[in-house]
Amino acid sequence: LEMELALLPESQLELSAAALALAAPESSAGTELRPSLGAGRELLQRLVGAWWGPRGRLYRVSGSWACELTDVSQDSSWQLDFAWDADAGCILWGRAFVLSPTDLTQGDQKASWRLQGSGSAAAAEREAAVVWTRHMEEGEQ
Repeated sequence: LEMELALLPESQLELSAAALALAAPESSAGTELRPSLGAGRELLQRLVGAWWGPRGRLYRVSGSWACELTDVSQDSSWQLDFAWDADAGCILWGRAFVLSPTDLTQGDQKASWRLQGSGSAAAAEREAAVVWTRHMEEGEQ
């Protein structure tokens, strides 16, 4: 998958990765997809809230392993599903992106999603594919 995406022109890469991000995460043996306790829940809680992504898209992450993606310019929205990969210690966004605890930086104000690969060590070596910046509501600090 990673090689297939890498061979695509940038415009097609973005569309292909976006389609994979909308796809439901795959279950793997021994992996609890949406834990209510533990490291997965802790990482999700750090991600809960509103985030700005590329092209003025707003992402609202809930504590129920779901995210509403709103394209402000087109006044449209989609529901995204997240899952936990206990083996890799990462949150999966569809079948395209992965977020490890070290990908949340600047006091949890920046989230750097990477293309999924063969485990968290491989993902950690890749450049961020999608970067989110936390949206601060008026009066928040």
